[in-house]
This record gives sequence, C-alpha cells and structure tokens, in this order.
Amino acid sequence: MAANTNSYAAVKARERQLEGGMKWKEVSAAELGVWLEIVLYMGADSSPAVNDYWKRDGLNPVHPICEYMGETQFEEMKRYFQISSPYLSKIPPTGRQLCHSTVDVMLEQLRKSSQQDRMPSTHISLDEYMMTATRWSPDAYMMPPKPIEQ
Repeated sequence: MAANTNSYAAVKARERQLEGGMKWKEVSAAELGVWLEIVLYMGADSSPAVNDYWKRDGLNPVHPICEYMGETQFEEMKRYFQISSPYLSKIPPTGRQLCHSTVDVMLEQLRKSSQQDRMPSTHISLDEYMMTATRWSPDAYMMPPKPIEQ
C-alpha cells in the first residue's frame, strides 16, 4: 500500500505539474501503518471534524495521535492513499466495473491469509443482513417482500 500510495502521488504530481503546493515526501510502510492506526482511532472516537484531533485550545480533548503524526502529514497521506496500483486498468476483463475493484488486491490478500490461519469447523451458520443503499449500484435488486425493498 505504501508503494501504491507513493506511485499515485507521483502520478498526481505529474498531472498538475507542481502547481506550487507541498512537495510529496514518500511514505514508508511504518508511516502508513501509523496513519491507518490513526484512522482506526478516529473511527472509535466521535470528534466532529478531523482537525479537532490536533487542536490544543483547552476546549477540545488532547488526543495522543498528535505525538505520532502532524495534521498536515495526515491530510496529505489521506489525499494520496491507494490500496491498488494506479497503473492497473479501471475496467476489469469482464467489462463491468465493480464498486470494490480498487480494494480487490487487499481483499485477495486477506482472503489468502484467512484461509491459511483459520480452518472453519463443520458447524457454520450465516445470517442475512440488509441495509439501505443511498447510491445507485448495478448490483442493487428489487425485493418487494423484504423489509428494505431495494
């Protein structure tokens, strides 16, 4: 992911031909790990704005993430974060672009490691969960008798 993030930042830098913004400093896997941990921390916390995590005005709580990464570096990494390579084709061989195609690399890696680390027993149950979709998707189906129709 670090290599893909750096590649994507390089592609974007070439596209805008250095508009005078900050220069990208390549990130390492360790820095990206810290960034992902901060994102997880933010998901567990409930501050209304991202910049609230770095405020030290006495009104907001002091968050420990300030010690690991600055706000500007966090925002830059968020802007260029990529899971898959920016050079991969956006249209799969089937011709139909799927909403998860950009994270397929990570999903495949998780699938392989899960299969190696865990062998399910013979007693497995699956439960159906339905949620309302707010965006149009070619994978949405009409199911009138269900609690959520689409």
